[in-house]
Amino acid sequence: MEIGIILAVDFFILLLILANIPLYLQLCYRRNASDDYIVVTVYAVYRLLHYSMKIPALQLEKEGKVWPTAEVAKGQESVDSDPGREQVFVKRFIERYVLHPGRLRHVLAEIKEHFIVYRRFMNALIGKLTCVHLAWRTRYGMEDAALVGILYGVIWSGKSLLLKRLGQRVTFSARPIVALIPVQGRSLWEIEFDCIFSLKLGNLITAIGMMVYIMAKEARDSGRASDTRLNEDGYGKYQGNG
Repeated sequence: MEIGIILAVDFFILLLILANIPLYLQLCYRRNASDDYIVVTVYAVYRLLHYSMKIPALQLEKEGKVWPTAEVAKGQESVDSDPGREQVFVKRFIERYVLHPGRLRHVLAEIKEHFIVYRRFMNALIGKLTCVHLAWRTRYGMEDAALVGILYGVIWSGKSLLLKRLGQRVTFSARPIVALIPVQGRSLWEIEFDCIFSLKLGNLITAIGMMVYIMAKEARDSGRASDTRLNEDGYGKYQGNG
């Protein structure tokens, strides 16, 4: 009996530890004259568990088709995926759905049916996100000095609006670093964007469990409704024969 209680307490403590493990999602975007790419990194336990995916800019192939290339890194190992799983996924998506609009409409109809479930899941997930770091630096330039001044106000207003919307959905644990540097006399457009979100593993498991429960409940209710309609149709048929 005592051993069972000890094991139960140990299991409960282990669950608490796992539930409080923070997961980190890091988004890095770089754009300058010679390079343009996005790096998505997911890690936990001081980067002992680590997955990183680098997505360069769209690459123009010889046939004139545009496909993204991707470089994937797991832990300390990196693999240049050419075409890579991500690239193959995009190709298959275009071949199956973009080139066949009927399939895409069918998928969109199914997504619309479950939109409420997905929205609840995303709201529960996003509401638990914490932005631990955000740095957004932009350098731009044009030949016309007057146009540079006009764009300064437009770009700054756009940044402020986006950060305000983000602040309404997630919690900032550190003040965002935002910089806008105008350059006159030459065309220039450079962006450095770094953002790190944290989410406790327990919150992720809870959100997934909630989504699975709601979807199972909807499927069960839908099955009951179908059985009811079948029973009503059968009853009406026999009544007509009588």
